[in-house]
Amino acid sequence: MDESTLRWRARIGGLKSIGLLGMIIFGVLLLITGNSLLTALNNPREPQPISIEQIVEGSISTNQYVSLDGFALYEEGYEETENGSVVSAYYLMLDDFEGFLVVVKSATRDVDTRVSDYVSLVGMTKSTGSELRNLISSDGAYYAEVGFVTTPDIYIAEGQKPSDSGVQAFITVLLGGGFLLSIIPFFFPTTVFLPKAVDVTASTARKGSAIFATGRFLKMKKMEPKIEPGKRTQKFTNSVANIVPLQGQSVMVFIHHVVRYNFIPISKSHWGVILAPRTVNEIQPGLKLGWTDRPAVEFRLRSKDNNPETLLITFNNSLDQADFLNMLKEKDFRVGTGIRTSAIGY
Repeated sequence: MDESTLRWRARIGGLKSIGLLGMIIFGVLLLITGNSLLTALNNPREPQPISIEQIVEGSISTNQYVSLDGFALYEEGYEETENGSVVSAYYLMLDDFEGFLVVVKSATRDVDTRVSDYVSLVGMTKSTGSELRNLISSDGAYYAEVGFVTTPDIYIAEGQKPSDSGVQAFITVLLGGGFLLSIIPFFFPTTVFLPKAVDVTASTARKGSAIFATGRFLKMKKMEPKIEPGKRTQKFTNSVANIVPLQGQSVMVFIHHVVRYNFIPISKSHWGVILAPRTVNEIQPGLKLGWTDRPAVEFRLRSKDNNPETLLITFNNSLDQADFLNMLKEKDFRVGTGIRTSAIGY
């Protein structure tokens, strides 16, 4: 596989956080549009004629496109307010021959300007929210006293109708495509390392000395006065790290991990990997590929349990990479030339 292809694999794999955000956004929108599509498919083009009695007796479900006749009593009903302003108005629709009534959400907020009369209403049946349901239930005794039976579970949304099924299907397909595109980065490696010889001419300046590490680290019980490793391990990806030369031939890659809540530190811990010539199987210089290639050094090593592990140290420039490799050589680590037939993705 050529270097350009590997680089694009790394770039796509590096979009996992954006992919996860896209999956959440497209997933929520799919639920909304999917529900609208089902409503559109489950309703005829013309409203279904029903009676208020059918609604009260529970024979009509929610999200149905209906038409019904009755006496619109605009003087009685409910209001939904927000910051002191009316945002929704509800009135009562009566079947005064059979003694049934249903609550209707007005298409406009100026209900008090309308004159009560017998009307033919077209709209959608909707499930009542908890507040409106409680209000209707609390008034149920009053309605019964004046000779009417109602239901607190359903109201009619005046003037509403199902969305066009073709439009909803098109939108659903588009959102589904966006959701599938968001999944693609998860099929590519997050990190791609390409072995390559060190090229100090690629860096004209050090551009800062930040170091990043990807691999499994061991939690440190103590750091001073003597380093004491613990047993718990944790995988870190592209985390800010420090390189600490130890006495003898050992080197420690160290992460100071801070957990924050609303920008306030709530816990701090120390994690490290202690490298020694006897525990490292292979060291290769190269590049961590991505939208911006970075000089890197890959370690193939054995864990405390003798399991194979990979540690990747990334630098801002090849000068820092070269200095690190020279330090390793001074400590008798066997450093490769960066010449290998295949890249590593993980």
